[in-house]
Amino acid sequence: MHGRHVYEYSVIRLVPRVEREEFVNIGILLYCKHKDFLQVKFEVDESRIINLYPQVDLEMIKSYIKEIKDAVNNECVTPFIKNLDVPSKFRWLSAKKSTMIQYSPIHVGRSDDLDKTLEDLAKLMIL
Repeated sequence: MHGRHVYEYSVIRLVPRVEREEFVNIGILLYCKHKDFLQVKFEVDESRIINLYPQVDLEMIKSYIKEIKDAVNNECVTPFIKNLDVPSKFRWLSAKKSTMIQYSPIHVGRSDDLDKTLEDLAKLMIL
């Protein structure tokens, strides 16, 4: 099938103080069932985050980002995550959480070029 494919995405948020519900967008998780496509893109402006939230442990945030990338790229060592199929992995990653890394509600769109769409969403939604 050629043409526009339906995709789903979620904005990944850094929530340094969960109790205050303040956040900074730091990534995009994009999934397309038809293309078996799951990719993530992060753009972390460390100086901005430190200026807003000086107590944030950037090394810990980097480790969380690495874990997400590893899960998406099937490089995760945890068997549960590694063995998930692409749709299940997207749902598991984008599920509601009450941690420092959270995901927006899932949004949908249509695209001819999923890689370009991921880049465009990152430019639009992150910082």
